[in-house]
This record gives sequence, C-alpha cells and structure tokens, in this order.
Amino acid sequence: LKTGSCPSLSDTGMLSYEVGADDAGETYYRITANNAGGFFSQEWVAWSKIYAACNVPAPITSVLFRGLFRGKSVNTAGFLLAALKHQGLIQRKQDKSRLYILTEAAHKNAPAINA
Repeated sequence: LKTGSCPSLSDTGMLSYEVGADDAGETYYRITANNAGGFFSQEWVAWSKIYAACNVPAPITSVLFRGLFRGKSVNTAGFLLAALKHQGLIQRKQDKSRLYILTEAAHKNAPAINA
C-alpha cells in the first residue's frame, strides 16, 4: 500500500519501511532497509498485534515489540517504533526521550476485536 523512509529513533541512520494489507483488510508493517548498518528482520507484523502490544497502561518502548518478531535481531523493534512514529501512530511522551504513547490517529485506526 505504501513505502516510506524515516530516521531511526537515535537519528543515526535512515530506515525504509512498507505498509501492506492482506485480502481481509488487515494492515501490516515491515522494515525493509537500514542505511546505518545493524541487522533487522523483514517480517510483516499485523497492526492488530502492534496495537494490542501498545494498548497498555504503561508507556510504549521497543521492548513491547520484541515478542512480535520471530527474527532474532533486537534492532527490529526499535526500527518499527521509528516507522510508527513517522506514520503518526505513536508520539514521544512529553519530557521523556525513550517513552512513547499511542496517538489519536492510532486509536481511530484501532483494529476491531473479534468476539
């Protein structure tokens, strides 16, 4: 559906990512490139799983995303966080450099919960 580029959270390199969808309309995200080095997984991750991991009372950190990937690189979680920030789905928590919260746009795009 979309490709994009954004700086990493540490602002040491540029990341490329893709947004896609399956036949059922589920949105997916994946990291496709990192010009600063560092390994990452190119696995697609469903927005419903990302949203569920983020929709907790505690602030969001990349640690919340580590369980979303089968790949072994811890970089992928932080890179996904940077892509979601670029998409306007998360924002930095006020006065906190490494903590994030979901934006209103993320809640508007919340996946439906199957009963």
